[in-house]
Amino acid sequence: MPLKLGEMLVNENIITPEDLDETLKCQVIFGGRLGTNLIEMGFINEEQLAHFLARKLGVPCTTPQQLNNVSADVLNLLPAELVKKYMAIPIALDKKRLTLAMADPTNLPAIDEISFMTGYIVSPLVAPELRLVFCMENYYGIKRDIRYFPTNRAVGGRRRREGVYDEPIAMNQPAAKPEHVDPFTIDRELIEFPPFEGFDTEAPDDAVPPGQIPTVPSVPRQTMESIAERLAEAHNRDEIAEALVTYLGQEFQRVALFLIRGEMAIGWQAVHDNRLIQDFDRTEIPLDSTSLLKMVVDEKRYYRGMVPLTSNNSNMLAAMGGDLPDIVQIIPLIMLGRVVTILYVDGRRNDQEARLFDLQKLIGKVAMAFEILILKNKILMS
Repeated sequence: MPLKLGEMLVNENIITPEDLDETLKCQVIFGGRLGTNLIEMGFINEEQLAHFLARKLGVPCTTPQQLNNVSADVLNLLPAELVKKYMAIPIALDKKRLTLAMADPTNLPAIDEISFMTGYIVSPLVAPELRLVFCMENYYGIKRDIRYFPTNRAVGGRRRREGVYDEPIAMNQPAAKPEHVDPFTIDRELIEFPPFEGFDTEAPDDAVPPGQIPTVPSVPRQTMESIAERLAEAHNRDEIAEALVTYLGQEFQRVALFLIRGEMAIGWQAVHDNRLIQDFDRTEIPLDSTSLLKMVVDEKRYYRGMVPLTSNNSNMLAAMGGDLPDIVQIIPLIMLGRVVTILYVDGRRNDQEARLFDLQKLIGKVAMAFEILILKNKILMS
């Protein structure tokens, strides 16, 4: 049986088993291919990844020069829809032979479809996912997911090695950072997590307000038992997020999940009045100046209180509808020794003090769901 990429790198002492273990955890939490996470963690560089991908798949790899100097005539041979569908970019044409840079050059249906559509013989080359993502945006205007924006430190918390990864193509200059906001002082409740005790499995007895827009997608009303089952059976991180926001969307006006990557909080999934917030995954809140998200990340603690009007707090609220709530609750999920996900909820419940769902315990269930996925990932890698 062919060796997995991670095994190859460990066998040749490029990374340690501990490096691989940490990377597999980050892959489950943040998504993307293993190689992408290895680069972001600072364990390998792009050249090393391309070399090992070529050995593993038995297909030659591209060079940065090949991908950075593609003529418009060659690029026009494939529409953006197919480029995005198969993560494949045409990079050269020699008579009747079309050379493709692909994330998965073993995808024979993709090669057959592209060959049929263009009328050329396709010669696939393997390219790292990260470089293809940047090229797709640069050449075809295919917006990269925020998940692929470089950060100034590795996903796992350690600083990236010099030369590990730089954006391969000159992109537009990033937007100016928000101006510094002086630290704020407010009356807030900032407490340590309570000890784990029994879960309250009683479904709330308050009725759904008349005229409320149904959940998208529409699902039966969730209970603690049903959310636990969904979390246990989740196949990927997005199913975990969907289960959590669907469940809490029954109880709160707004529910949002943020992923923490480096010095950025990135929108993951969110609902407002039981409706999914479109393009929430395009949200990015810098953690370089005062905000509630930064405070929760830095202090690794639960927050309940008002929202001070800072630049980044305003951006956070704008991404979720804009109105200012009376009280918000923000709960961190800590894995790998750091905050990796933040849960935000506000509104609707008038009896929060008396019958508040134990959000921290629910986050504990989410952490266990991630652990299950991590174990599955390890099994597949062994």
